[in-house]
Order: sequence, then C-alpha cells, then structure tokens
Amino acid sequence: MKLFSKRTISFSVLAFLFAFFTITGYSLAKQGNIIWSLSYTLLLLSVCLAAGILVCPVSRLLYSLVCRFQSAIIPPNPFRKAKTLGCSSRKVFLVSFALFFLAWLPCFLAYFPGICAYDTTIQLGYIARNAISEHHPVIHTLLLDAFTSLGTALFQNATIGMALYTVCQMLTLAASFAAALSTLQHFHCRRLWIFLLGLSGMFFPFHMYMSVSVTKDTFFTAFLVLTVLCLYGMLAEPKAGRLSLFEAGFFLSATLMILFRNNGIYAFAVLFGCVLLILLFGRRCRKEYRKLFLISFAVLVVGYSSLRILSACAGAVQGDRREMLSVPMQQLARTYSYHKEELSPADLEMLHACISEEGLASYRPDIADPVKRTFNTSAILKAPGQFVSTYIGLFFQYPGDYINAFLALNAGYLYPWDTTHAYINTSGKESGLGYVQTRWLSDELAAYGLEAHSFLPGLKNVLEAFATDNSYLNIPVLRYLFMPGIWLWGALVTAAVLVYRKAWRLLLPFSLLAGYYVTIVLGPTVQLRYVYPIMIALPFIIAFLCSVPSKATENKKEA
Repeated sequence: MKLFSKRTISFSVLAFLFAFFTITGYSLAKQGNIIWSLSYTLLLLSVCLAAGILVCPVSRLLYSLVCRFQSAIIPPNPFRKAKTLGCSSRKVFLVSFALFFLAWLPCFLAYFPGICAYDTTIQLGYIARNAISEHHPVIHTLLLDAFTSLGTALFQNATIGMALYTVCQMLTLAASFAAALSTLQHFHCRRLWIFLLGLSGMFFPFHMYMSVSVTKDTFFTAFLVLTVLCLYGMLAEPKAGRLSLFEAGFFLSATLMILFRNNGIYAFAVLFGCVLLILLFGRRCRKEYRKLFLISFAVLVVGYSSLRILSACAGAVQGDRREMLSVPMQQLARTYSYHKEELSPADLEMLHACISEEGLASYRPDIADPVKRTFNTSAILKAPGQFVSTYIGLFFQYPGDYINAFLALNAGYLYPWDTTHAYINTSGKESGLGYVQTRWLSDELAAYGLEAHSFLPGLKNVLEAFATDNSYLNIPVLRYLFMPGIWLWGALVTAAVLVYRKAWRLLLPFSLLAGYYVTIVLGPTVQLRYVYPIMIALPFIIAFLCSVPSKATENKKEA
C-alpha cells in the first residue's frame, strides 16, 4: 500500500487538523495566548504533519474496524433481512411521536409556560413596540406575537398563549424526530438503531431543555434534520416524474429551515453550490442530479422571496449586520488589547471609529458580545476601503493575534476537550446562564404579561442544578457526548469514512452541515443552541448510512 493514496488522504488531513486544533486549543486554555514564533510554528506544523503521516499506514485498519462495526449492524448478506422492528413506518412515526412528546412533558410542566431565555425578551420587545427587526427571524417573532395575542384574546392571559407556543414547538420537534425514525424504518434500519435513537431522543437532557426553550433554534433544528433525511431519501431512491414524498419533504423543510434562521439560507447555498458543481462537471450524472438542482433552486427562490414578503408585511426593519463581523471584531479588539502602544495613529483612528474605547477595553476571548455592543457598522459603510486596508494591514503585522482570536472564540467547536463553552455566560450573580440557559427575567417578562408557574417544582430544582452547575461535565466518558467539539469531529470522521469508501453521493448532505458550521464559527460565541442541530442530525445520518441498501452506497454513476 502506498504511503499516501486517494483512499487514505482524507484520514491524513483529518489527523493533521485534529492535532493542530488539539495542541492550539490546549495551549490557549493553559496559557491564554500563543506566541507564533518561527520555532513554535515549525514545531507545531511538524507535529501535525507527523500525525497526518502516521495515520496513513493504519487507515486500512481503521476502515476495517468501521466495516466490522457496520457488519454487526447490517447483515453481510444483502438478501437476508435485518432484524427490524417488523412494523410499518407509519406506526413507527405515531408511536415515537407520542413517546417523545410524553418524555418531554414533565420538563414543560416544570418550566411552565416554557424557558424564556435567549432572545425571547428582545423579540417580545419588538412586538410591544410594534417595531420588528430582521435581526431575529421575522416568522418566529410573528409566531410569538400570534400565540401571546391568542392567549390574551381567549384567556386574557399571555402566559397561556406562551404555553401554547411551547406545546407547538414540542410537537414540531417530536414530529421531526419521529419522521427521521420513520425514514430509517422505511430503509429497513436495524431495530437496535431505532431503539437507541428513540431512547436518546426521549432522555438525552438537551432534548428536554431545547424542546421547551422559546427560541428559533428549536424550529430550525427540526427542519434541518428533516431536510438532511429527505435528501438522503432522494439519493437512495431517485425517482423520475412527479415529486416523491422525499422530494416534497425536502422542498418544504428546507424552505422552513431558511425562514427560521437568518444563516439558514447561507448554509443551504453551500449545498446548492455543490449540486451546481456536479451538474457543471459531472458529465455522467447530470441527468440524475438535474431534478435535485431544480428543487434546490426553487428552495432558494421561494425561501428568499418568503423572507422578503414576510418582512414587508410585518414592516420589519433591517437588522444590524455587525454579528456577521464577529470574527473581525474579535481580531481587531485582541490586536488592540495586546499592541495598542504599537499601533499607528491612522489605525487607532479607524479602530475607534468602528469600536468605542469601552468596547475595545471589554474584549473577551470567548464571546464577541462585549465588543459587538459598541461596534459601529455605519463607520465601515462610510469608509469600506479604509476599513479593509486597516484590517488587512494589521493582519500582516500581527497574524498570530488574528489566529489566536479566531481559535479562542471557537475553542468549543474546534478543541474537542474544551470546557470553557460551559461558562461563557456565567456571571456568578445570576443562575440559569450555564451551557443550558434557563434564566427567567421576571421584571422584563412580567412587563409583557408573562409569569412563570412550575407545576413540578421538585423536578425544576433538579433541572436547574444540572443547567446552572453544568453537571454534565462531571459524568465520566459520557460527558463528551454533551460537549460541542466532539460533534464537529464526529461529522468529519463520518465524512472521511465516506471519502475512503468513495461514496461521493452520500457526502452531498454534509455540504449542508459544512455550510452551517461556517456560519456558526463566524458567529459571536459557542452556545448549545448553535451546535444543537448537529447533535440531532449526525446520529440519524450515521444510522442511515449503516442501514441504506448496499446499492445506494456504491458509486455507480459518479463523475
């Protein structure tokens, strides 16, 4: 076997990146800063390169272990039926849907009318002032308005309206989980996978919290999972002619995914771009992917048009785009923090025009919000050329600080053993600001007619202790299932295995996950609600890849 081959290069690249982010993540966690001297850089790259080279001879062994694991899940004889549940996909959907909802119901009763943390107070403020902003998805703000208004109109109680919203959200998430299990049953997934995913859906703590957390991210997660599973269904069962159930589901769920998160359209655009590249350069599979291209194009058109129509109908104003500049903000603020005495008057003038002195002084490596609050987007719009010139010029002067700023901001995603993500919002003064946010701002929410009333106060105390104290970090081994970095590397390993198997068509849905990851690593911080869609989608993807018919995994017509 050649040291490097097309079949081993994916594992080599993965090993290089893993070594790089592990070493730099550990260094930043221990020292707070990395001095990128020539000797350190060469040593780091040498170690990472050695890791990439060493993994090549054992890549076949790694792949054989994966195959053995898969053969334990799927019978090696394609003509022998696997041990499935022995029931219809419809029954799987109905039973699992009911079980998921019932499993999350105690959490709802404990946090009645729901966990109104995150951006709830901001969006309710939009509604109260009749001044909706596109900074948060307009459809979600309108949904909150509709339910609180419904509660007020029918029961003279906005709290009941919020409870109805939470139930609607729980039903949506439960339906997406159930539909995913139903899809796996449709492809004769082994019953072990169905049971494991069903039990995790019912009892994985984050599902209970997020199902009752009033946030757009829960709806987005539900639709992203459906989009990915429908896409896999389309790839495994391509059909000519009229729309199949998978194709219709893909169009609907992808469109709703775009509506419920502002970065959803960018994530989907990456998938669309990959499909377009296949059509342009994949001569032998153009016919096969033409229908997917047309549906994806329709999703973008309908999704974007719907965003504009909703905004126009709601009279929504454009939100400040400064959140998209979170990484550049952090890089400039870190450079100022470490080198303000060395900066030229012109650079200082531009920095102070964009970020106030207070914002620059409040720089935190793990979250962009302190800097973002005083960021002046209009200063960039007035002199974009000067800003770009300053930004690039400072990069060439202090590249190490730019790298450190990015790594520190995204340590939770990139460094698999990171624990700082759990304490980003904790202040020591307020509870409910751990990795799972459950804070209830009594005064602000009371102003909008909302009051918390727990029907299970004992359970709420237990759940609050878990959330506030980040108790998952104390669980041996299983703690890593709760940590955000593990999920990125899990997705990359799964993709590397598909590259090794040359299962190119099954890699396509990963472009959607990749597009989503790009948007969150360019975001303001690491939070559970951002990585939650990957936590849900990846287990279903792995189960699907271990259960689809063998012909669907073969690369028959790829370019």
